[in-house]
Amino acid sequence: MKKFVFFLFMVSVVFSCSKKTHNEPDTSNKISFASDMECIDCWKNSNTLKPGIAHSGQYASKLDSATEYSYGFAQDFKNIDLKKINKVTVKVWGYFPEPDIKAQLVVSIDSANKSKNWYGFKLEDAIKTPKQWTEVNFPVFLPPTCLPGDVLKVYVWNRDKFTFFIDDLELVME
Repeated sequence: MKKFVFFLFMVSVVFSCSKKTHNEPDTSNKISFASDMECIDCWKNSNTLKPGIAHSGQYASKLDSATEYSYGFAQDFKNIDLKKINKVTVKVWGYFPEPDIKAQLVVSIDSANKSKNWYGFKLEDAIKTPKQWTEVNFPVFLPPTCLPGDVLKVYVWNRDKFTFFIDDLELVME
């Protein structure tokens, strides 16, 4: 009986010390930047942050007739801690107070203050219901021509000067 109890103990030790889990995603080759609009470090256009209507917390980026570009992200590729980035997935929550608002979620790669590559996703294609927060996901496969001095920018463009809100902007790079 003692041998059997010892055997069960050893089996449980071996399995409990195993590092491998079946439900954990492999994040060793990913980097993530996220903002719930409450903290403005490393982000651009913080003057668009307004209290009131927000998906989480108290602040969201408010766009209106006087605000063409949202709170966004801008970073040199040399400052992003990945050897090779092939894909950026942008997640953002949008709130349209009325229907038929036109806006674009933009991923841009700039070089010497000029757009080298530009990708746009029409938010109106994803946000169908007014007065309801809606999550938008926009994956972009980056070209192999990105250089360390190039700047990755992510923002929402209010091309028709409507009033709406965005919140919880997140970038996942892999």
